[in-house]
Amino acid sequence: MAKSMEYNTRTMYSTSDKDGLSFVDKHMKYMSLYPSLNCQQYVSNLKLMTKVRESK
Repeated sequence: MAKSMEYNTRTMYSTSDKDGLSFVDKHMKYMSLYPSLNCQQYVSNLKLMTKVRESK
């Protein structure tokens, strides 16, 4: 996802890292905080939320 132009995965601002938090780091950290999380469903939802759509 992070390498694809089909998804908006820009680096986000982070107070803990002056260079920002990468898309992958942010979501890997979130998934590690919740071990019972269904990771396959989580990634599927991320794809839906970050999909770049053409504006009309």
